[in-house]
Amino acid sequence: MKSEPVKGSVWGLLGVLFAVLLYIASVRTLQPRLPLIGLPFLIMGGVMYVYGWKVARHMLFPAFFWYFAMSVPGLQQATNALQILVTKSSYAVGTAMGMDLVLSGNNIGSATNSWDDLNIAEGCSGIRSLMALVMISAIYAYFTQKTVFKMAFLFACALPLALLANFLRIFTIIVLADLGYSKFAAGAYHTWAGLLFFFPITLAGLFLLDRLLNWKDHQKVVRKRVQ
Repeated sequence: MKSEPVKGSVWGLLGVLFAVLLYIASVRTLQPRLPLIGLPFLIMGGVMYVYGWKVARHMLFPAFFWYFAMSVPGLQQATNALQILVTKSSYAVGTAMGMDLVLSGNNIGSATNSWDDLNIAEGCSGIRSLMALVMISAIYAYFTQKTVFKMAFLFACALPLALLANFLRIFTIIVLADLGYSKFAAGAYHTWAGLLFFFPITLAGLFLLDRLLNWKDHQKVVRKRVQ
């Protein structure tokens, strides 16, 4: 930002005006999220008005990164949907592998009553880890990708990676319970499975996708090192 030429632009006032209008609308409608939505526009507009677009463009990512600090409407509904998805997928894969399972709501148990039912609670939906991963993927994509398309693609891949990692976490708990380690599966393993599966798998997935997206660039770096 220091190396960019300083040339203020009146167009920045549009961002300030938009943020002010959102604030007025929030007062009239009693919606506290509206001024929070307008905060990045206020920051961008103010910087652009004083310093110009060439300086303000460097503020785009940090300004809108603020959105990750906001509570998301409808998060409870998303939690329920993910909870049902991981429960049904774990049951379907388990039965396909020959496990004698019984599905009752969000409970998965043994058809032979060899272990107590496992309740896939709201905390097992993975929504909190998903939000954290989306935030991490935004940072990773911004600092590692050179084009907007690659940034957007890597950012979008956070969702399927998070769903896959959460499925593996829940499914391995069921496998351990079916093998006779139900107390360990529902206890210590359940507590630490998130650190064991979720973030290592998802972060490794982001790294591998980065390598695939920039395969030619990485090959050039390797050739230069060999030479």
